[in-house]
Amino acid sequence: MEQTLTNIFGFDRRTHISANRCVPPPMGCGGDATEFKDECSRREYSISGLCQKCQDKFYGYDGEGTKAWTLENALPLLRELETACNAWGYFTALAGSVLYKGWSDNDLDIHLYEREGPRASPNPQAAFKWFASKGWKMSLCGDPLCYGSEATIFEATKDGQRINLFFTQFVAVDEPVNE
Repeated sequence: MEQTLTNIFGFDRRTHISANRCVPPPMGCGGDATEFKDECSRREYSISGLCQKCQDKFYGYDGEGTKAWTLENALPLLRELETACNAWGYFTALAGSVLYKGWSDNDLDIHLYEREGPRASPNPQAAFKWFASKGWKMSLCGDPLCYGSEATIFEATKDGQRINLFFTQFVAVDEPVNE
């Protein structure tokens, strides 16, 4: 089993634990792993190799009482948003650290991209109203030119959490390029 984990992740977790180090990115931070808040956290380290800071991020606690984003705590919001988005002419997509690592202490990146077809009539105002009804405060965050994309970015904040909401427009493509 240990060899399988080493092959999958590209490092031997036991080596890091023996050296009192957190496992390396993208799973952990690779930093010092000598201080834990309780015996349960110390036992978790002996299993996962995650230091206290990385455990807190993974389990959604940032140490200051604010919940960080994890895939687990983002999914209910994303599922509800995806259902609502159908009526507004959008689909949703998760991006960024929560998708890549399973957590983020920064923000949750959500893309709303326009549906195509006869029933599609994108209505971003409906999205703003929906977020407002959930207690989120919206503000313009970025200009498409800043990201080199066809997206307009808004930031939503609530209770110390942040969402970057990307409104993405379709870009016309004539044919796929096969090389």
